[in-house]
Amino acid sequence: MTYDSEEVVNNKFRELTAPQYVGLNLHNLFNAGYASKETVIIESAQGPYMIDVSGNQYLDIGMSAGSMIFGHAYQPVLKKITTQATKGSIFIQPTKSAYLLKEKMLENLPDEFGGVIFCNSGSEATMRAIRLARSSSGKNKIAMFSGGWHGSHDAVLVGDDYDSSENCPKPKSLSTGIPRYLLDDILMLPYNKLEAFHLIQQEAHQLALVIIEPVQGSNPRSDIAPFLRELRATCSKNGVLLAFDEIITGFRLSLGGAVNSFGIKPDIITYGKILGGGLPIGAVVFKHVISSRVFGDQSDSFFTGGTFSANPLTMEAGIEVLRNLKQSDYQYIDKLSKEMRGSCNQFFIKTKIPMQFVGCNSINRILFTDKKIGNRRARDFYESPSSVQIIFKKLMILNGVFQPSNGIIFLSFAHNTKHVARIITSIKNTALNMRHIGCFH
Repeated sequence: MTYDSEEVVNNKFRELTAPQYVGLNLHNLFNAGYASKETVIIESAQGPYMIDVSGNQYLDIGMSAGSMIFGHAYQPVLKKITTQATKGSIFIQPTKSAYLLKEKMLENLPDEFGGVIFCNSGSEATMRAIRLARSSSGKNKIAMFSGGWHGSHDAVLVGDDYDSSENCPKPKSLSTGIPRYLLDDILMLPYNKLEAFHLIQQEAHQLALVIIEPVQGSNPRSDIAPFLRELRATCSKNGVLLAFDEIITGFRLSLGGAVNSFGIKPDIITYGKILGGGLPIGAVVFKHVISSRVFGDQSDSFFTGGTFSANPLTMEAGIEVLRNLKQSDYQYIDKLSKEMRGSCNQFFIKTKIPMQFVGCNSINRILFTDKKIGNRRARDFYESPSSVQIIFKKLMILNGVFQPSNGIIFLSFAHNTKHVARIITSIKNTALNMRHIGCFH
């Protein structure tokens, strides 16, 4: 292959993106990424491909943060949405499809689960889950793990302060505009470390909930089950509710998500992404015992409303997603992902390029280090700087493979072996070019 310098890579990328902004006013639109002149603007998508406004086609390995498990513009789901749209898209009244989707979700979970609340995003789902736990327990404090992500509302837009101890981390706001007092109700826990269980035990008297992604997007690993089992045992022993944030893992690891894949029963589960079939959705599922505590006494009200919550368009899409997933073979996308990771890792070892491909089932991530990583803090310590990772993304896009901004790589049922071979080739060529440029010095 012909190697490019970093300057040539950047110039090529500017040539690719610059025409897309002709006639557009970039000012005053502050959604993430929209103000940058190096953002690719997408016009349409079909199957495993996206097409930008200049007509360039990309093989998508982000699949809308994993939401599009069947690929873009999946016809069975689109047909359901179109049919419902002709009947009306929103009524702010109960619709039959919401009851049906609730039943289909509960079919895939153990009998202990019986409560469902629909909302409009993963962030709303975790927000309601926290409120539910506080209402059920009568306690206020929430524990979350370093490296986790639970949405963009103020209560969870918190990260690990790396200036604090790794074994007893302190919370740090990830955005301006968040009141400092909210941090007082957050217990930050070290991920994949035994010290987390000691902290839970110490704070149990004021902990309403421990929330965790069963598989972290920042550090997707297949060896996390023992840690999750011990977490379940610790929470049960100390009278603390446990929530699995399955916004990513729900309906991706399996039809029953991490709950069935790992055989561990939390008290509360949050869902989003895949369930909506491409439309915004959030859902909270919880055990009967919580339903009784929170909704059994009608003298106190628990707010569950929302203008677009359980709207018929999304409910119909969700029903069709679950119907099609029930007929799908998860081993297909899991095997493709495993082969992709294996081929790339063999190459990285052979060429002594300090990168590695990690993952769990069809959730994948490239780490820009060859060090053994146990958690997000270690990843951030050892990885190449973000400037190097940006070069990787640019080269991948120039090779026609769209690398997602959050770094999490998802395959879909629309991908096949030829697509994966192309992804592997692009990753290998990109890594070689980066070494030639001097990214790994």
